Amino acid sequence: MQLQRTEEVSSEYEKQIQMLQSRLDDAVKEQGKLEERLHEEEERVEGLENDKRESIRQKRELEAIYEAERAAVIKDKDATHAREEELQHIIQRLKDSLAQKESRPGLGDDGRLSRACMCWLLNQSNNKLTNFYS
Repeated sequence: MQLQRTEEVSSEYEKQIQMLQSRLDDAVKEQGKLEERLHEEEERVEGLENDKRESIRQKRELEAIYEAERAAVIKDKDATHAREEELQHIIQRLKDSLAQKESRPGLGDDGRLSRACMCWLLNQSNNKLTNFYS
C-alpha cells in the first residue's frame, strides 16, 4: 500500500514536473518573442530618432536659406528704393532745367538759340564793335 501510495505521489510529482517544464518552456518561448519584439521596437525608435535629427537638420538648413533669401530681398529692395530716389532727383533736375530753358526768350525746343535771337546777338555784337572802334 505504501508502495502504491509512493508510486502515486511519484506519478503526481512527475505530472507536476512535466506541467512546470511545459510552463517554463512556454515562458522561455514567450521571453524570446518579447526580446525579439523589444529589439524591433528599439530599432524602430532608433530609426525615428535618426529621422527626427535629419528633419531638424533640414529645418535649420531651410531656415538658413530663408534668412539668406530674405536678406537678399531686403538688400534688393533697398537698392531699388535708392535707385528710384536717384531717378526721381534726375527727373526733377531735368524738369527744372527744361523749365529754365522754356523761360529764356529766344531758345528753341532743342535748347539752342533761335536764328532770330542769334541774328539779334550778332547785330548787338557788331554794334558794340563799331561803337568801340569809332
